[in-house]
Amino acid sequence: MQNYLDKECLGAPDNAKSKKNINLQGSTTSTIYTPTITPNTTHTNIPVKRIKITKTSKIENFIDRISEEEQDDLEFQLAQALFSAGVPFAFVENPLVIQFFKCLRPSFKLPNRRKLAGDLLNDVYDEVKLQTDEQISKAKTLCMVSDGWSNINRESVQNFIICTPKPVFFNATFSGEESHTGEWISNEIIQQMEAIGVQKFSAVITDTASIDEIKTIVENSKMIWWLSPINHTNIK
Repeated sequence: MQNYLDKECLGAPDNAKSKKNINLQGSTTSTIYTPTITPNTTHTNIPVKRIKITKTSKIENFIDRISEEEQDDLEFQLAQALFSAGVPFAFVENPLVIQFFKCLRPSFKLPNRRKLAGDLLNDVYDEVKLQTDEQISKAKTLCMVSDGWSNINRESVQNFIICTPKPVFFNATFSGEESHTGEWISNEIIQQMEAIGVQKFSAVITDTASIDEIKTIVENSKMIWWLSPINHTNIK
């Protein structure tokens, strides 16, 4: 009778069943079935292991560091960019510019306008001069281009451009009180060409020096073309 109440009669009260059977029923209700995974067997309902998600680091916890070498390199690259774009030196002291660079790279310290117009300008000039001299020395033939102008202080300046064939700025001289006569320009062109080597030049382009005055240059070379915007003459 007891066996029937324990196994067959589901509606029997607990006090009519044996204690062993009650404990057994209580334990089975809390049991979770876990399928056994065997090799080479496909299961569609396999429990997925949850991955613990860690919180990302806050920006306040990020410490930006910069070495002295990296600081110098960034200053040099910044100076190159500003000089190339013709940006005024006061750019680096603009409050909004300073704020932008602090957000971009907190550890980088913007150079002030005095350093930009002094040491950095000299460093960039030396680097560009070195690259220009190397480009001129590797060229097989050269062309001298010279033209005069006045700067913002109304000072007379004579520019000298060397075509390798790619044009590069070579030098500029201030005439001072001397006027830009053909004779003066011819003498200046001679000096610039001799600094490089007259034998490497095949042409001279200027709009002021006359043919007679430029003959002085031609005497030091086998053949040089003298060219002007109006007249093109072959001198031998």
